[in-house]
Amino acid sequence: MRSSAKPFQALPLIESGTAKAFRLSAAELALVCASHSGTEEHVSIVESIQEKIGVTEQDLQCGTHVPFDRDTALRLKIENRPPSPNQHNYSGKHSGMLALSRFLNEPIENYLDPKHPVQRRVLALF
Repeated sequence: MRSSAKPFQALPLIESGTAKAFRLSAAELALVCASHSGTEEHVSIVESIQEKIGVTEQDLQCGTHVPFDRDTALRLKIENRPPSPNQHNYSGKHSGMLALSRFLNEPIENYLDPKHPVQRRVLALF
């Protein structure tokens, strides 16, 4: 259910003008609306969103997990590197929420709080 909600969670990003204001590409919007497998391509797209909105992966509150992409997970293991927040399958969605926070001039530190304006907009949409 969580993954199927992502497109709806992204709608306030579109309706508010956030996506247009930050010139988010179709690929960036697609990653905001979907889970991903943590490949270099996916991370690059997430980083592009973050660069446009002025945040970094340290601002994400999605945590980390081993990438779903087997080759990426194996590469991390061989290189003895931990997974990064940008490799989390929800990092696109979380970056979208940070974009909306920035657009609304709201704090980003608590963007997951149910009382935060981003979460209130998502809830109102549902």
